[in-house]
Amino acid sequence: MLRINHVQMRQFGAISRDRFVQRMAVHLRTKFASRAASIPDEQLIEQIELGIGEARGHGVVHEDDIRRYLECLVIYGAPLDQQPNAPWLADILHRKVISGRAKLDLIDDAALQLVRSR
Repeated sequence: MLRINHVQMRQFGAISRDRFVQRMAVHLRTKFASRAASIPDEQLIEQIELGIGEARGHGVVHEDDIRRYLECLVIYGAPLDQQPNAPWLADILHRKVISGRAKLDLIDDAALQLVRSR
């Protein structure tokens, strides 16, 4: 029987996180090419790491939701809950009784309403 100790589990977690960060760097460079082109690799990785921490602070914990959060950071700027041109972001992100996924769904809905109203 294979046994994995706590140190090995943390190492697996770190490897998984590093892979996720690398995937997100490629994703953001692809999806937001014009915005991400001028950002050096190290700086983009650092911004992704900070974004992951920021997302978790708002209850956003699932990979797909963190991807959506990182996309919002590219669109609106960081920190997401301190954008003077989009105070509604903070209103949504600071809600305590809804999940991270629900918060991102509300952000998507609000952004869509803004686009439709223009």
